[in-house]
Amino acid sequence: MKSLPILKMVEAWPVACNVFLTFFRPSLSAWLMSVKIPAGLMTDTDDFTSVPVAVVSYSEDSAASCSSQNASCSIFKKAGESFELKAKSACWAHDGDTDYTDNPETPNFVLASVGISQSVLAPTTGVNGTIETKIFNFTASDKGIHSLKKTISEVSVFEFDLTLPDYFGETLTSTKRPAIGRFTPDHFTTTTDSDGSFGTGACTGSGLSYSGQTFTYQTNPQLTLTAFNAAKPAVITQNYQGDFVKLSDTYFIVTESLTDATQLVTNGTTLASLDWQPVAASLTDNNDGTLIFTFGNDNYTYRHEANSQIGPFNNAVDLEFTKIQDSDNIAASTLPHTLQPAG
Repeated sequence: MKSLPILKMVEAWPVACNVFLTFFRPSLSAWLMSVKIPAGLMTDTDDFTSVPVAVVSYSEDSAASCSSQNASCSIFKKAGESFELKAKSACWAHDGDTDYTDNPETPNFVLASVGISQSVLAPTTGVNGTIETKIFNFTASDKGIHSLKKTISEVSVFEFDLTLPDYFGETLTSTKRPAIGRFTPDHFTTTTDSDGSFGTGACTGSGLSYSGQTFTYQTNPQLTLTAFNAAKPAVITQNYQGDFVKLSDTYFIVTESLTDATQLVTNGTTLASLDWQPVAASLTDNNDGTLIFTFGNDNYTYRHEANSQIGPFNNAVDLEFTKIQDSDNIAASTLPHTLQPAG
């Protein structure tokens, strides 16, 4: 007895698409009678959907990789600066891994209303920020790879997730490159938190300090530094905190104070001379993109000179910040900035 023929199909379909197939088979009676009757061919029709193994989001920029997923990663971009993100409809490949970024693409893939969102990986107390363009479409011209120009508002390390609608009734799988970053601020601004004061700190038991006597602040001067992104208008990068802060108090450069800010000596043209001995300052992280620089208990002494024989006066000193730049070379854009403690 003769066996019926078996129809073999290919094991992998190289494109993602909805396919309509027509199958031809000889009539059963013609087969059993071994009669060659072309007119006896019967047809069956059916359709099926070929889907990508996954749709993956990633960046091809080598600087985008942040395998440690923390602040130790090298700089990728500034927050608010444009970078390229790609989404690929990946074809299955027999390479034994789940990294689909190097798989061939499925060029027939077309899909509308693909959602994209971001999740902060570090700092753990950070916020997700915002991205431009939260919806995009795979079109025929993409040929399976869609490129997006994106900006992220925040400092951080991120992952970017895709939300995929059904594809001809089939549920699609999405995946992503594990971590993209590190994103830094674009610049800092400075504001006066407190000029500070000398007040009774400039006085001895007699109520005065004389030339040659050392005095310090009653209230220590403070400067607030705020990190911003590159957007227009710029927005505070709240994730510039913890290990993502690449500053210490030694990165704040202040011009040495050598004279009083306003007080002239006996010649009427020269400002009263003084010596300034700075004591270690402190830097406080507010965990919201701002930091406060506080001067230490600095020591001041007016020099005892021939032309300094003047009457009592309320002193004032200019503390001028001329450079603030972190180890990523992100700098303050509002310098010079002067605090003026007085008393």
